[in-house]
Amino acid sequence: MRSLFISALIFTFIIIKATAQPPETVYLGSVIKTGYADDESYGPYNIGFSFSFFGKSYSQFYVNSNGQILFGNGSLSGADVAIPSEEEPNNFIAPFWDDLVVDSYGKILYTTIGASPNRKLIVQFKNMGFYPSPPTLGTFSVILYETSNVIQMQYRLIVLSYSGKAHGGEATIGLENETGTAGVQYAYHDDLAVDSEQAISFTPVAGPSYSIDNDALYDGVYLTTNLSLPEPGITTLVSPPSDAIIGVNHNFEWNSAANALSYTLYISTDPGLIGSTTYSAGSDLSFNVTGLTEGQTYYWGVFSKNTTGTTWCEIKRFTTSSDPPLYPVPQTIWTEQGTDKTISLEYTGGDASPKYAIITSLPLQGQLYQYNSGSRGSLINTVPLTVTDASRRVIYYASGGTGNDVGNFNYKVIDAIGDSPEGTITVNVSPPGVPNVLHVAKNTDVEIQFDIAMSDPDGKQDQFTVNVEGSPVIISSASLKEGDNKTIILTLASSLTGSETVSVSYTQGDVTAASGGFLFSFSDEPVILTAQTIYFSQLLDKRYDESPLVITATNSSSLPLIYTSSNTSVATFTGTVLYFHALGTSEIILRQDGNSTFAPAIYVKTLTVNRGDQTITFNPLPGKSVGDPDFNPGATASSGLTVTYTSSNTSVATIVSNLIHIVGAGTCNITAYQAGNTLYNAATPVVRPFTVSSPVNKTLSLTSVFLQSLYQGAGVMRQASDIFGPYWPDGIADHITVELHNASTYSTIEYSAADVELRTDGTATVSVPSEYDGLYYVTIRHRNSIETTTASPVSFGGSNITQSFGSPSDVFWGNLYMYYDGTYL
Repeated sequence: MRSLFISALIFTFIIIKATAQPPETVYLGSVIKTGYADDESYGPYNIGFSFSFFGKSYSQFYVNSNGQILFGNGSLSGADVAIPSEEEPNNFIAPFWDDLVVDSYGKILYTTIGASPNRKLIVQFKNMGFYPSPPTLGTFSVILYETSNVIQMQYRLIVLSYSGKAHGGEATIGLENETGTAGVQYAYHDDLAVDSEQAISFTPVAGPSYSIDNDALYDGVYLTTNLSLPEPGITTLVSPPSDAIIGVNHNFEWNSAANALSYTLYISTDPGLIGSTTYSAGSDLSFNVTGLTEGQTYYWGVFSKNTTGTTWCEIKRFTTSSDPPLYPVPQTIWTEQGTDKTISLEYTGGDASPKYAIITSLPLQGQLYQYNSGSRGSLINTVPLTVTDASRRVIYYASGGTGNDVGNFNYKVIDAIGDSPEGTITVNVSPPGVPNVLHVAKNTDVEIQFDIAMSDPDGKQDQFTVNVEGSPVIISSASLKEGDNKTIILTLASSLTGSETVSVSYTQGDVTAASGGFLFSFSDEPVILTAQTIYFSQLLDKRYDESPLVITATNSSSLPLIYTSSNTSVATFTGTVLYFHALGTSEIILRQDGNSTFAPAIYVKTLTVNRGDQTITFNPLPGKSVGDPDFNPGATASSGLTVTYTSSNTSVATIVSNLIHIVGAGTCNITAYQAGNTLYNAATPVVRPFTVSSPVNKTLSLTSVFLQSLYQGAGVMRQASDIFGPYWPDGIADHITVELHNASTYSTIEYSAADVELRTDGTATVSVPSEYDGLYYVTIRHRNSIETTTASPVSFGGSNITQSFGSPSDVFWGNLYMYYDGTYL
């Protein structure tokens, strides 16, 4: 954890923190090899500083696919030997020397960060496998530290937990000098040599030789080829734990991996997951599997994916049983000094009764608290003590020192049957964020870029020194750069013109990162790059309905900007256009990665998406008449949500299936509403008047009116005739009279229509004034026929009335004559 400057190879970085994985700063790496490779050597590559190895200085290195870094282009050998050996290759660092391959998903990357005297070289082997099998080993790195000449090997992931070969059973791990006559062997063909998240440091001592620390603190650095979306982090498996006994049905659980877009669960009877059954979990962190074979040993893993790549995980083993015992789930937790970490105490097996957790031992350093709605509850300072949270959560506060295992504590789980064995929660505590200097740049002033957010340095400008043309100048103030809390600007009393020779130094004082880590001293760092400034004044407190939003920003260098959203579930970019997907917040990041002239620049602003407003468009309603059919009022909401309606006078109109249903003549108000949802506020209701008039006339349609004297069969009447032929126009059989009689007093004729045309198909249409809207008997009269009346009164409540005279049941006393073809006359 030193003060570091970044080289010209690296233009930006991001920080990833995972619950059960060491916190990592992600840097852009240079590619040595990507995709499958077997028995290949690469180099030379510049270290970036002078590195002493067994007393001799080197400025370049080589890499091979068999897990070695060499200070010379020695022979390539997959057949490892014990150290030392004068047999080639010699002069190497071997983090894992075996007959390895780079997997098709793998990469070998490197970069140098820093400036004298605190630079370091990182060489990373990602997704390595064995030749010819098994295909998976994992990811490991080597870090070379300037000045101290310390070498650190660290193992981000060993995939095959139950394979001695994957832990070094056929590998050589150590250092060997130029002639092969001296070396430091950490392990040779040792099944327990290395494990996931282990770091081994080699520190030079007199001789020259090296002392070994196999429990060094993991240096959280990781390399990627895509800083906008690095490969996902490692998925940490939670349940079932290693060697658990579970039922044949189980809900498999894992922790989220940084930058992961989806997860795939693999279950196999093979320790290398060969022939796995796979389950696509999408973005979920659990998957319920049923129907496992009882008494079978299985292996499982969950691989995380995004568009940049796939990341493996450590494989775990379990056995199935019809009566699984109650067992705690051990976990390894990484946290930073001075922070709180919520820890869920998990279990497998047991009966169906509720489960309770009991703390049985306390951490040596730090403090445990009961969990209370996301905050610290009461202090846990005696054991045994029952966890009060129903979900068995506690909070660990890293108030003590740093190191591996400093916060470990034990617990057990109890149910109605009894107690589980004790389980251990392993807690590793890293130092608080120690700021590493990445770039220094100038325009009229000097700016210093760090890898993490910084505390406000106001008033601390005297702890910095800026030399212009070899002489110190007055620094009038120190401040954080607008939109970039990882950059400190040193404002000079006399502005720079840009052509001067400038350097900057810092003598350790009380300048700290926002997380509390102190900035270490550095001296006479040349300021060569030109600073860029991104101008981004747009307000980002927005409503959901303001999507899509065009982001407007400019850059002092005129170099193109990169636009990203930290929370893609809330908002995403297409070019410079921001699309909202949900309510919430997201960091909108405008970035320019710089080049050989310009330092990188970044502007971060928080987008807050609130509920959207919506409006209703509701055009005036047309007038309608009684008897008109139901109709759609036609209102729409700008949100696209469905509009609903109410009527102020249900005797005029009602709402049926969101349509207006006319009841009677009169006026009312139809009000359009949209109540909103999780994304939109309710719309302001819109009121429209609605008028329903009585129809000028009603239409009475008569059918099956056949006159015996004219009927000629097949549902057709001939026309009435005189000596000259048909008396009426074509299609008219004769004229009839239609009467409406009072429903209570038949002798009272309410309305009569004479000379009604009766068509040859037995139909007639009568226009009836609108005021006749009650119940009436309908009587038909014809000069040559017996009058015929409906069997019961007919309702004239609507504007269109239809009445048939084709069946005896339709007419009074059934007084119809049956013709030979079955038609009633």
